[in-house]
Amino acid sequence: MRNAFKNLVLAVAGLLAGVAAFAQVTTSSMSGRITDPSGPVPGATVVAVHQPTGAQFYAVTDAKGFYRLNSIAAGGPYKVTVSCMGYADAVFEGISVALSDNLVLDTELSEESLTLEGVQHAQ
Repeated sequence: MRNAFKNLVLAVAGLLAGVAAFAQVTTSSMSGRITDPSGPVPGATVVAVHQPTGAQFYAVTDAKGFYRLNSIAAGGPYKVTVSCMGYADAVFEGISVALSDNLVLDTELSEESLTLEGVQHAQ
């Protein structure tokens, strides 16, 4: 009987240790909203590159301009690029994210200016 109780206690302790190890958070997240002067920008691409490792994380904004990058490596630095057709890219460098934190990075895009240098017109 004593051995059965000992085995039960060991089994429960093992399960609790496994749950505690599983619950440890080793990543972070990044989220925000991408807008322009008239409101949200749906379909914008957000790319975060963890510069020490080269790991890339992607998200696309929803209809209200929101995005979220889950399970990104904690720390940094990150280079974050926000792009959408018709807008100039927004680039942020040196971004760091604390362990298990959610960094909020909102961005307002501006229209891309088009230059036609070097374009030849058909005659």
